[in-house]
Amino acid sequence: MGAVANPVRTRSTTAKTPGNVVEIKKEEATSVSASNPARISLTLTNDSANVIYVYKGSGAAINKGIRLNKEGGAVIIDDYTGVVTAAAATGASNLCISEV
Repeated sequence: MGAVANPVRTRSTTAKTPGNVVEIKKEEATSVSASNPARISLTLTNDSANVIYVYKGSGAAINKGIRLNKEGGAVIIDDYTGVVTAAAATGASNLCISEV
């Protein structure tokens, strides 16, 4: 008999739009994910026509942190359980989130 695999569980962060999408404001730090000591991995994908900057901490700003290029830029953040924020370079933008 083979071992039964544990199912992968994802958690949606508090979002301003339905599902696992957070609207990132132009040039303003927006909370993407709260601190979570149980977090294993956080995947963020830019689903907009604007560049988004992701920051490990509460101070997201343009040209600070991890740059996600428009229309599909993504990052996987492992081994970090603190707060994550983001800021859009131009206009409101959508950031898709998957947290395990």
